[in-house]
Amino acid sequence: RDTDKDNLAIYENGKFCQGGCGYVEKKALPVKEPVAGLIAGDVRAISTRGITQQVCEKYNVRTAEYSGRLAGQELVKEPIVIFPFYEGGRVVKQKIRSLNIKKVMSQVGQTESLKLFGQNCFSPNKSVSVIVTEGEYDAMCMYQMSGLPSVSISRGAQGAVKELLENLEWLSGYKEVLLCFDMDSAGRTAVSDCVTLFEPGSVRNMTLPLKDANEVLLAGKQEDIKKCIWNAEVIKPKTIIFPNDIREEVLEKPKYGTPWPWEFMTKVTYGNRLGEVYMLAGDTSVGKTQ
Repeated sequence: RDTDKDNLAIYENGKFCQGGCGYVEKKALPVKEPVAGLIAGDVRAISTRGITQQVCEKYNVRTAEYSGRLAGQELVKEPIVIFPFYEGGRVVKQKIRSLNIKKVMSQVGQTESLKLFGQNCFSPNKSVSVIVTEGEYDAMCMYQMSGLPSVSISRGAQGAVKELLENLEWLSGYKEVLLCFDMDSAGRTAVSDCVTLFEPGSVRNMTLPLKDANEVLLAGKQEDIKKCIWNAEVIKPKTIIFPNDIREEVLEKPKYGTPWPWEFMTKVTYGNRLGEVYMLAGDTSVGKTQ
């Protein structure tokens, strides 16, 4: 039996002897209270959006009939969609949207949370890309059409930078980030603003044939998504140039300019060419002036 007196292990849930004496001093962990204001519902397909039940199960998105005040309106048995947001393995926030009234939208629970919708469904993997959309429906549609990890911001294009910055470490765990925001001015501006958050070359911009991913799915153009992913544009700050950007220019054979008085210098510099600067250097006292 170990008698070195250094075998007491202290964990969150108590103290335990690792030396074989059997000493245990367990401590009850505090029970996390459920987040107030969350709404229950049932998982089922969202047919009006073309989203299957399987995808709803993946994201744990539920529907229900809601009666009460929501987003400044009094509702009576209004069909709603419930989008969950997770922290620490439990739902801390829900985004509630009416199925019939587009402007009825609200958040309940810990609304200050900046977690991305769908973030709990995937684990970072350097061998795959992650798609970031502007809306929850779009994230589900992108996953349904592409099979790639797809998440969404929750506060619209104007809040994209803050939310992506909060989850930058998680996003950086993927091979690359594909930004798939709405094809409107707000979405395009948000893409430009978010580019600087990522390492150059690690983020690409997807261009869709319609306004958003949900419209693409409803129009039956899901086959186009593969092309959109393949053709996604690498976006980077204008001050950074990649080798492929100047490849043709570099491979172009230089043209000779005006000959120098020295044949060797003309040969190694291709002559005196306009627009170029030539610097001559030499050791001290070797006669540079002459």
